[in-house]
Amino acid sequence: MVVDRWLPLPEIAKMLGLSEGSIRRLGKKRGLPLRRVTPYATPGALETELFEWLKAQPMIGGPVRPTGRGRRSRAHQRA
Repeated sequence: MVVDRWLPLPEIAKMLGLSEGSIRRLGKKRGLPLRRVTPYATPGALETELFEWLKAQPMIGGPVRPTGRGRRSRAHQRA
């Protein structure tokens, strides 16, 4: 038996690197599966529902390339 984990709004925001307001907007405009346990509770989502929603989102943009930070240029390597 697999027990699904409850993810509160602040944890979802931290996981996705977004603000809580952005997560709420995704819930309203893009259908992110947020719900409340009680009427006044902080919204959250079940882990499996959140990951299924993320998988269903279209890919936007190309892959991210490293910026080169932390690597020395060829001129510095020869010196």
